Amino acid sequence: MSKDIKQWNVGISKLSAFMQFRHPPYEEDAVAEFHEIITILEEGSGESLSQFRIRPEKLKPEVVGSRPGVYWGDDAPQPIFSSNKRCDPGFFQSQEAGLASYVKILQASEPLNAEQPSGIQRASTNDQPLVLVSHSSKDVELAKALVEFLQAALLTNRIRCSSVDGYRLPAGVNTESQLRAEINSAGVLIGLITPNSLVSAYVMFELGARWGAGKFMIPLLAGTTLDMIREPLSLLNSLHADNNSQLHQLIGDVGKALGIVPQDAAKYANHLSDVRERCLAILPPSHNVGLPVAPEISEKEMRRRKLVSEKLKALGGVGRKIIRCVEDHGKINAMALSAEFGFSDMALNGFFKAALPNSLIRYENHVVSINPELESAIEFVLANEYDQES
Repeated sequence: MSKDIKQWNVGISKLSAFMQFRHPPYEEDAVAEFHEIITILEEGSGESLSQFRIRPEKLKPEVVGSRPGVYWGDDAPQPIFSSNKRCDPGFFQSQEAGLASYVKILQASEPLNAEQPSGIQRASTNDQPLVLVSHSSKDVELAKALVEFLQAALLTNRIRCSSVDGYRLPAGVNTESQLRAEINSAGVLIGLITPNSLVSAYVMFELGARWGAGKFMIPLLAGTTLDMIREPLSLLNSLHADNNSQLHQLIGDVGKALGIVPQDAAKYANHLSDVRERCLAILPPSHNVGLPVAPEISEKEMRRRKLVSEKLKALGGVGRKIIRCVEDHGKINAMALSAEFGFSDMALNGFFKAALPNSLIRYENHVVSINPELESAIEFVLANEYDQES
């Protein structure tokens, strides 16, 4: 694999140090350093890694505060922008993680001719999942039924589904790093697209990372329709979990991609029915009758949504990413937001200072959760915000 093993090892060491010590904000000097590391790795491996570079249009001044204004009148607070251009932390870290994952793939694909830097180990192919099920933790019962369906039809336990017992991540690993690696290394990724996963920043990140890597994946719709998914994922042919023939096709397509001959349909028929029944349980009534049904929304809920929308805007881009993380997990330890999900202390301090006084969240015994009184409004606003993102 490596044309210049010394250069390759230098790049690995620099990348490890960069990921450990570089934190938001990611200004032009950080981007230049990141690009320098990419160049070293390209020279060492002989491969183009240009897909991980930060494009110039991704650098722009960031809102770092606001001047006092009339919050409830016609005048909105005037934003204060950073003096230097910055890259969105979420996008930068996704590029950073994508590069780190691809480096691991290169290391595992071909042996190196010299000693690797400490802490870098080749992945054991026997430990790597063949199928990764990307899902929201709120859909654990449907995800469990899907995993059992796949296992019965393909006779493999090499399935990763982080919410299902027996298929979780290994104990002691770094959750985020392991998932990022497996997003790229799994033979097939199945994206379980439900109303919950559409508002999950982490599910969307997983699917986006997989698409960006050009790897095979199948969107499996449950309680959603194709027009609810934005590009580029909507460009992929999707299957419906409430359709028997399409569930059979799912098994055939996954088996073909992995080189596995599926079992006779009769041997997994009960599991197929279980997936379909759990899917139908979350479908809106309009799905079965073919007519759109607009739910009645009270004036109180409309006012609550408007109020929540203003409060979420005040959190800023990173703050909204944090509250999406909290909303997706239901309850989460505050330390995990930093240790497992990579939010900086500065970002978390700013988030808590804004979210707690506005009653968006609750904080008890170091556990963060969404305020139940505003939960439905927050879920609606985040989903609407996701649909409007470019």
